[in-house]
Amino acid sequence: MARRWLNAQPETPTHAFNLLRDGGLIGEEERREMVNIVRLRNLLVRRYWVVDDRRIYENAKKNFEKVLKALKRACAYVGVPV
Repeated sequence: MARRWLNAQPETPTHAFNLLRDGGLIGEEERREMVNIVRLRNLLVRRYWVVDDRRIYENAKKNFEKVLKALKRACAYVGVPV
């Protein structure tokens, strides 16, 4: 999205979310949540043996609405039906 609609070249996933926020596609809270998801992904891939599965599941259930909100807002911005 940062590349296509903002004509930007993000260097990292976190940088991409910063660009999306700065471009008005997502809000600060949504950016923060998406960055946390990227960090979680990195933890799961690189240090999976220290992950508490129950904690991951509970946080995913609790915070998934924020992810959906960010995706809906971005889709609305670019004119893609949800």
